[in-house]
Amino acid sequence: MKPPKPPPPGLELVFEGPWPHEFFKPAGLACRSFTGNVALLVAEKYAVHELRPEQAALRSAEVDCLAQSPRFQARGIQGITVECTNDEAQCTTLLMGATGTTALRCANGTRPAQEVRLFGGPWRTGAASSDSKSLWALAMRGPTLLEPNLHAGTGSNFSQDMVPSMELEVVDAEPAIAFDRLEGGGLLGLSADGEMRSWLPSRGGTWRPAGWSNHLPKSLGLRWSGFCMAGRAAYLVGMPAGKAAAGTNPQIWKWELPATEQD
Repeated sequence: MKPPKPPPPGLELVFEGPWPHEFFKPAGLACRSFTGNVALLVAEKYAVHELRPEQAALRSAEVDCLAQSPRFQARGIQGITVECTNDEAQCTTLLMGATGTTALRCANGTRPAQEVRLFGGPWRTGAASSDSKSLWALAMRGPTLLEPNLHAGTGSNFSQDMVPSMELEVVDAEPAIAFDRLEGGGLLGLSADGEMRSWLPSRGGTWRPAGWSNHLPKSLGLRWSGFCMAGRAAYLVGMPAGKAAAGTNPQIWKWELPATEQD
């Protein structure tokens, strides 16, 4: 047997367990930055967990929020993102529902849980927009921007409706399974087999494929299920798959992206 290839520069294993249970399967990953550090929110079908990379241990997260919305929790979670204003302390977590038609906004105990209806889907995953009011989501094609329908009436369980307003051009044959904002503007997408591509806004307000791609090493033997950005670092979560897999536990990796990948 050939020895495994070393990971490329800037790529390092952050966490591979222990996980909450032996059947743990990640549904998404979100990054929350604070005072120069980062916390990772790892979603599974019915729960959310927080990981501080320097502590290498998980703890339960968004427990009270999910307890306020038992029907949403029972239907399951398929994605997670973090919405932040300029104040790092003013961040909320947005959980994408498994049905693809609703999301749950968790405000860290400062406000009650708010369920949001997402029209035009079903949507598979999401990433908060730069204004923290809109949402990038995926359906069958490219990323689509969902914006609040401010004129819609709200029921007792829904804080607002969100409707599609713009769809980006598809840039690859392998569909993205997750994406997040780049630090300098734009979106970065990840496919399940590890290909990363970006979209950048132009001065005229339109978006275009950036024209470059990068690929995580297949030698890692992982099928990717989510990622998030924290500055120039991408945190990625995947499950071992195929003959190259070593073990059965999910793994979280950190990849320091080159400056050219974000410019």
